[in-house]
Amino acid sequence: MPKRPKSTHRRTHRRRWKTSRVLTWVGLACLAIAIVVLGFFAFTGGDGGSRRSVRQTPVVSDEPHVTVDVIDNDFEPRDLTVRSGTEVTWSFEGRAAHDVTDDRGAFESGTLRRGDEFVMTFDEPGTYYYYCTLHHVMQGTLVVQP
Repeated sequence: MPKRPKSTHRRTHRRRWKTSRVLTWVGLACLAIAIVVLGFFAFTGGDGGSRRSVRQTPVVSDEPHVTVDVIDNDFEPRDLTVRSGTEVTWSFEGRAAHDVTDDRGAFESGTLRRGDEFVMTFDEPGTYYYYCTLHHVMQGTLVVQP
């Protein structure tokens, strides 16, 4: 059988992108970016943690009941000194969910939302460092004096 001569014509197959297909992929990419950005703001409470840099004056209280406001990414007051036997209430007012957790395991509120409260009575003198496990920039100190 005679051999066929090699063809000098080269066949190429190029995939052509239609404008509508490109626009669909660009739209999906923009949607994905928007979801990530909105998720970040929902997770951080909307301000990206910027409120943490505001200085607060430590609070010393002789009252038998003290309230710490949990507002988007901050505890107010952040540093609190109380007497032994004081009942401390963390009042959750922010848009995002938060919790209050002692770094040594003395207490943990679980995840709470706007309108919820977490109450602890501190009979044992000492220094308690606490934070939000969902937003690690949220940190506070409670000093219980005898």
